[in-house]
Amino acid sequence: MINNAGISKPGMIFETDALQNAKDNMDLNYFANVKMTSVVGKKMIERKNGRIVFVGSVCSYSCIPGLGGYQASKYAQRAFSDSIRYECEVHGVKVHLF
Repeated sequence: MINNAGISKPGMIFETDALQNAKDNMDLNYFANVKMTSVVGKKMIERKNGRIVFVGSVCSYSCIPGLGGYQASKYAQRAFSDSIRYECEVHGVKVHLF
């Protein structure tokens, strides 16, 4: 499975739509990954075989003004992929972040 969906809604924190932009970024870049991985990952674990791939961003390692919501969502994705890598490993399912 490849988690490739993504969105980048930039905005400075003091803009009126900053909170909505951050929520939109998290919904697609993080929560959608969690949902799809949960559903498809269960099937892979049952088969004791599979590969889960996340398409990340260099922005999860850096700080750029106006991209705080996007960067937070990509960091969450990176932390999630790192965490489930260990959970899935014992079941024969590989997890990668690119």
